Amino acid sequence: MEELRDKMWEVAAVRWIAEATSLGREEVYKSLCDQVQAMLAGAENALGRVEKASTQVQQPASELTESVSYVYAIQVGRNGPIKIGTTKNSPESRMAALQTGHHEKLQLLGAVEGDQAIERGAHEALRAYRLHGEWFGPSDAVLAYVAALTRPNASDEQILKAIKAAR
Repeated sequence: MEELRDKMWEVAAVRWIAEATSLGREEVYKSLCDQVQAMLAGAENALGRVEKASTQVQQPASELTESVSYVYAIQVGRNGPIKIGTTKNSPESRMAALQTGHHEKLQLLGAVEGDQAIERGAHEALRAYRLHGEWFGPSDAVLAYVAALTRPNASDEQILKAIKAAR
């Protein structure tokens, strides 16, 4: 701030010294002081607005609302592998992000509010059908699990029943 103030004095002084030939010494000095004070007030006002805006942007984590995460199932085409994963964004935006790097059309089979524990449970329950990482073969068991998992208010019992029925 002090460096800015010094630079403003220097710029103003050069401008007003040029006018000094037509004004008296006291008039130049008063004009110089008035204009520099106006410039400083404007700069301090702008700095205050920037500081206020930055504190509004940098809210403490405790003030931020807790984000919702989702467990989703996305399938490649109609008969392709199924990805079961989690996202803190909407499942639709996660599918769009995956689609940009995939040559085949993806479809969202379903999603449910949930965290990585639910995702890990799904991966464990379907481990026999895992192709690689979070990708599973489109077996009847996987499709039944996804249908049960993404059904609103599905219980663990309903999900397990769907897996047993599909085997």
